[in-house]
Amino acid sequence: MPSQAVALDPDLGALIEVAIAPPGTLAAGRPLHSPAWVHFSSLIDTGANTTCIKPMVARRVGLASSGEAEMVSGTQTATARTFLADLIVPLGLEKGFANPQLARDLRLTEFVGEMETDILLGLDVLQNLTIHFDGPGRQVTVSAT
Repeated sequence: MPSQAVALDPDLGALIEVAIAPPGTLAAGRPLHSPAWVHFSSLIDTGANTTCIKPMVARRVGLASSGEAEMVSGTQTATARTFLADLIVPLGLEKGFANPQLARDLRLTEFVGEMETDILLGLDVLQNLTIHFDGPGRQVTVSAT
C-alpha cells in the first residue's frame, strides 16, 4: 500500500504534493515527470467538498474553463470558474499508482479570495484515500488502500 507521511503545521495544516495535468493526460499514459504534469503543494482540507485552486494553477497547467459553479467558503459564497483536469496524489512514487491516487477529469473550482496554498485538496479526492491524523506526533499519513 503506497503511503506518505507529511508534517502537520499547527498553524496551516497538512500539506501534500499533487500533480495536475490537462484532462486526458492519464489516459495518454504520460509519466509523472513529463512536462504535462505540474506539481503543486496542496492543503488536505476535509472541510472542502471539492478541490479548489488558485487562478494561477489553471494558467500554469494550461486549463480551459469548463463552466461555473457556486463556491462556498467559511466567509463567502461566490460564482467561480471550474476546470477539468487529471490529478495524481504521488505518495512518493513515480509510477505504479494505485487507483485511489488517480482522479481523471476532476472538476476543480477556482477559489475566489485569498488562499495560503495553491490547492485545497477536498473530499472529492480525499474520500478515495486513507488518512491517519497523529496530532501529538504532528504528522499525517496518507495512504492508497
